[in-house]
Amino acid sequence: MTPRPFALATVLIWSSVGTLAVAQDTVTDRFDPDRPAVAQVEAQATRLGIPLKDVTQAIFAGQYAPHLDDLNRAARELADVDCEAIFQEWSQSVAMPPESARLIFDCDHFSGRLGDDLDSAWAERFGRMTRANALQVAKRQAFRWHQGFGKPDWAAPGQTLADMEATPATRAILDEAQGLAPFSVFTALWADEEYAPKRCVYTQRLAALNPDIAPDCKDAEALARRDRALSDLGKEAALAQAGGDLFGDAITGAGSRLRLMAHGAFDALEFRLEQDADALSESLRARPGGNPVGPILDFLAIVTGTGRPGDTAIRARETARKRRYAEIAATYILSRMALHGDCGLPTVALRYSRSVSLEWRNGFGHYLGSGPTYTATDDFTVDRRFERTVLDLRAAPQAVPPAVFAPFGPIVRRLPCDSEVRAILEDNMLAFMAGEPPVHRRDLDTPFRP
Repeated sequence: MTPRPFALATVLIWSSVGTLAVAQDTVTDRFDPDRPAVAQVEAQATRLGIPLKDVTQAIFAGQYAPHLDDLNRAARELADVDCEAIFQEWSQSVAMPPESARLIFDCDHFSGRLGDDLDSAWAERFGRMTRANALQVAKRQAFRWHQGFGKPDWAAPGQTLADMEATPATRAILDEAQGLAPFSVFTALWADEEYAPKRCVYTQRLAALNPDIAPDCKDAEALARRDRALSDLGKEAALAQAGGDLFGDAITGAGSRLRLMAHGAFDALEFRLEQDADALSESLRARPGGNPVGPILDFLAIVTGTGRPGDTAIRARETARKRRYAEIAATYILSRMALHGDCGLPTVALRYSRSVSLEWRNGFGHYLGSGPTYTATDDFTVDRRFERTVLDLRAAPQAVPPAVFAPFGPIVRRLPCDSEVRAILEDNMLAFMAGEPPVHRRDLDTPFRP
């Protein structure tokens, strides 16, 4: 599909009273509610030079991005969905007064026909997405399935279009994804991540042609943060590849997260936090019933590649997000206290009691017996600013396995008490955990040297 360069006729723009391009109230690109939505899709596509059979491809390419509610209305018309009839049937089945039922009724959720009928009717009129788009949709479906039920067999890392076309089973997956209508894809899978940017850019182009139009960029700041995150992660990869950075040459593990904290790259750090939380959840699904090894490892097992987390997948993901790398902060400050002391900063003495017992197993791992349980008391000192973090995690030095401390040691040794980078890192670490902006910001183009 090669529609002509972006052009816009006034037929695309409606005022709130439905008059073409005459702004009597608020000008918008939203569909006229008094006219059939399908006819408006066709009219707008024609004005943009998009053949009707290429409308779906144009939507995925971002050349045409009407409001999702308008696409929904058009899809319902094509599938001949009678929302009022569906409402009447549903409200009677739940024995709820109609006035109460209408408050919670949503045709998208309660219509059994907004599935294959909608997708096939849309494809017949407006065409299908490309195979390349279908691959991305299938991968997204696999990600969602993975979150709830475990990873599909075909969804191997790095799966390409050629890989998917190679077998009848995976071709069928592509065929199914390719048949989905844009509304089905973006509403169910990634409205915020993929369609919102398309919609924002599209309406910005409309606004450039008609200043009375307000761009539909409600999530503009969120999109800007995402763009900054991806830009900073690209810079971090280049920085690590160049070598010689104080935080190491890897873009994985604790060193990478500490580097992003020190640079104040909080958008990138938030992005990594989401990835790590999802990775933790996936790891727990792959190893149900893993040995609980203490709160300090519930998250660091992913970040440092050590240990076996012992939490439910969904709960672990949410806990990781709420903790905001508190495990990294706790392990860092315990390492700093052990290697460099208090650095002249106020401290607090803590006591942590834990139950200890010995277990005997043979060479095959079979349980043979155990000794009596006793209580061990750990007394230690920590920087007062990190007191709550350490207490919440019950992260006494003696309770954290050496393997968890290992990635931190080389980095912390390069951050002595008189190090300006140490002070910067700790300020930003505390700010990130508190959900505040960075205290210090240094572009990732400029590394911190040992």
